[in-house]
Amino acid sequence: MSRFFSLLSLLPLFLYLLITEGNLSLSHQVAPAAGNPQGLVTENLFLYGTVYLLALLLFFLPRSGNSRTVLRQNSLPFLLLLIYMLSGLLWTLSPLSVLKETVHFAGIILIGAVAAESSKKQPMLFFSTLFAFALMLVILSIVAALYFPQVGVGINGRWQGVTSHPNHLGITCLVGTFAATSLICLGKNFLWWKIPYFFTLILFFFCLLKADSKTSLLLSLGVVAVIPLCITILRASRISVAVFRISIFYVIAGIIVFLMSVLDPDLLTMDSFFNAIGRSRTLTGRLDLWASGWQAFLERPLLGWGFDNLFTLSTLSPARIQYGQFHNGYLDLLVRGGMIAVLLFLYLWFKLSVNLLKGSKNDREPAIVMFILAAVVLLHNLTETSFMQFPNTLWALIIYIYFAAIPLRRAARCQTPSPGPLSGLQEKECFFSS
Repeated sequence: MSRFFSLLSLLPLFLYLLITEGNLSLSHQVAPAAGNPQGLVTENLFLYGTVYLLALLLFFLPRSGNSRTVLRQNSLPFLLLLIYMLSGLLWTLSPLSVLKETVHFAGIILIGAVAAESSKKQPMLFFSTLFAFALMLVILSIVAALYFPQVGVGINGRWQGVTSHPNHLGITCLVGTFAATSLICLGKNFLWWKIPYFFTLILFFFCLLKADSKTSLLLSLGVVAVIPLCITILRASRISVAVFRISIFYVIAGIIVFLMSVLDPDLLTMDSFFNAIGRSRTLTGRLDLWASGWQAFLERPLLGWGFDNLFTLSTLSPARIQYGQFHNGYLDLLVRGGMIAVLLFLYLWFKLSVNLLKGSKNDREPAIVMFILAAVVLLHNLTETSFMQFPNTLWALIIYIYFAAIPLRRAARCQTPSPGPLSGLQEKECFFSS
């Protein structure tokens, strides 16, 4: 029953990711009209609304008392952000967009709090859920690209599969790579159990290459390199062994770099670097876009332009931005919410980091893997945008991490036999308890 409830608590998160990356939102563009000046979209909230309603029902189940306690005691950063988003109604030209974003934000907060219940008894189910989501979409995407190219292949030849854009397929593969690597490193120590995950890693990287999603590809390579290294170091019985293993890693890396510089000095130039990652020196036009974004931020540095998909900015600003994002999560947040939003955002990340650090004192391996996932999101936002984006897969995972650390540390405590003649139980704080 405990495993069943853990699976049930992860169901809203699974469905949310599937709808977001699987291009199932049933969105369609409408003509600009009064009350909907952006021409926006009647983004059909039916599917998302159903998922949010499911999360709400699970939230109020008797077994979800832990979720309610955690949300009540630790929701201050989200509450402040929600209030600030709604305050944007005072200066936005598209109030419907602001309301839509706020509803999505509240919904994913609820999903994250409910999904964190799964970490109480079955922490590996979270990685399994991400793996199942990514593998399902990748298999469907391969079928779509090979047999239905009019759907699965974009105009420029990049695969997008059943997602809405090649970069979304890249994000799906990135999440799958993280999940598969985590299951390999943290799962059962049987080779036959790990082999299928190795094969799926090949599948994920194959789709990454076909999607030509450079940011996701580089981060996926980092994930498969860093997670095993960190877990190996943590499992070293002595500090000297850990230091030795780190030294070996950097010595090998240094030898490779040295040989590259000797055999072909041009390989280490900036032009070679940009050619290798498929970018120009302007990062495929991103530098010009960032310059426009910085100009927009300087026009409204304190309050920003509002969380309305940049509609107010594109209407009133001389820059006339005609994009849905600035391909940089940090700059995008500055433009949308100004310095106030950034300060609230930093407060959220401070709380998340503190929770992970405290949880890592008892279960270091799951904690370090979650740290790596958070770092992946931070790096991903250097050239893409997921901070405070709704709906968005990576932002949903950050909210999950935030809540996952809290119930395991405060409400869902491990029970260990207490020494002595009494057979009672004493509580011990933990991050993950399996």
